[in-house]
Amino acid sequence: MPYVIDRLSRVYSRNNEYKQAVKKESEIYEQLKEELEEEQGNRLEEYFSAAKETAGICEKLAYQQGIKDLFSFFASMTSEKEG
Repeated sequence: MPYVIDRLSRVYSRNNEYKQAVKKESEIYEQLKEELEEEQGNRLEEYFSAAKETAGICEKLAYQQGIKDLFSFFASMTSEKEG
């Protein structure tokens, strides 16, 4: 998994659409931080952490399922050639 994370980090860093999305996310976050009281800001931080953890799990599961599907596809292609 560390190799995949490293590889995806490089892919993300080269993608302009991703960079723009991160920039927009950061700008909105900074505005919220300035406008909220400390306790509200802390709760928002907790929410973002939980949401990002959930998104990370979803990405990992999607990647793992994609690998399984790819292996199944190759296995079915091999079976068709042998049959």
